[in-house]
Amino acid sequence: MASLKSRTVSHYKTFRAVRPQFFVCQSVSEIASGCRPYFYTRTDTRFGIGIAASDEIRREAGGGSASERRRILVGTSWTATSTVVGVIIGLVSRPLLVAFVGIDGYGVWASAIAVASMFSLGGDLGVASVLPKIIAESRGQKKDEGTIASSSLLFAVFTGAIASVALILSSPFIGQRIAFPDFPLLLQIQSIQMPLNFGIGSLFALLQGGRSFKEYSISTILLASSNLLLMIVFLALGAGLIGVMVASPLSTSILFALLIVLNRK
Repeated sequence: MASLKSRTVSHYKTFRAVRPQFFVCQSVSEIASGCRPYFYTRTDTRFGIGIAASDEIRREAGGGSASERRRILVGTSWTATSTVVGVIIGLVSRPLLVAFVGIDGYGVWASAIAVASMFSLGGDLGVASVLPKIIAESRGQKKDEGTIASSSLLFAVFTGAIASVALILSSPFIGQRIAFPDFPLLLQIQSIQMPLNFGIGSLFALLQGGRSFKEYSISTILLASSNLLLMIVFLALGAGLIGVMVASPLSTSILFALLIVLNRK
């Protein structure tokens, strides 16, 4: 029995001498108490092979979860802020517009917006809807996005131009049914910003896919606030509904240019 015990201890010492890097246990009693193998506490071996330690994986996972929660919280906060600001601007602009152009003028303006929206229903055929997912996957996997961004932007502007031409050609016929002499002109002014609107939708999709929620929210706030400011200026100058319609393409053009610079590589 003593001989068997001595051979067991001898084999254990030999094993420790050959593979010392795998155990941090100092005695047989420590092994019995549940001492863990060496590769659970380090990330390298004698042979230079990187080993992911379980403790380190848990720490990294915990840190990643906290970072992800923080990004979600910050993104949600920015989105909520832009939504609140948009609602406030809407509550200010509508009564202001009615005060300057009256109920009838407001109805004509709303009709022009509704008609233009009908020509925008097709949008960019859903490209901007799937673009955030594509961009997020590409950046998450550290892949080159290639020409996805530029191609989607060009396609959006192209489809917007088609919708714009269709609205311009249809505006005289639609204007015949509206008792407002400048209604076709309102539609034509509105059609100018349609390619820009489609392009902005594509650029917004890039920001969403890249989780640039701050830039996205600031852009939407800038668009709404600049539109309100220009509308007030034109109304104060006595431009009426024509001025209100001109304010929208101007603010859209400014934002489109800023987004192009922001997304430029």
